[in-house]
Amino acid sequence: MMREVVESGTGKSAAIKGVNVAGKTGSAENELTAKHEDKNHTWFIAFAPVENPRIAVAVILEYSGSTGGKLAAPIARDIMKAYLEKVLN
Repeated sequence: MMREVVESGTGKSAAIKGVNVAGKTGSAENELTAKHEDKNHTWFIAFAPVENPRIAVAVILEYSGSTGGKLAAPIARDIMKAYLEKVLN
């Protein structure tokens, strides 16, 4: 199911060409404060490659006001991609 999130769901921006990535997006409401104007926290967790995981990542963005798929997933992708390029090559 987590693989489907990256292949065709809300985590598509975490996809890495040639690597099967599994992930899950999310958001959490927070208490309204004048400083943060009630912006949600967003997150994305992932691991790769699915067949033989070598890395797991969690990205949490406080008060982002967006979604995990839009902001956190690309960060997770970049971290996993950089690591896998070093380890698998």
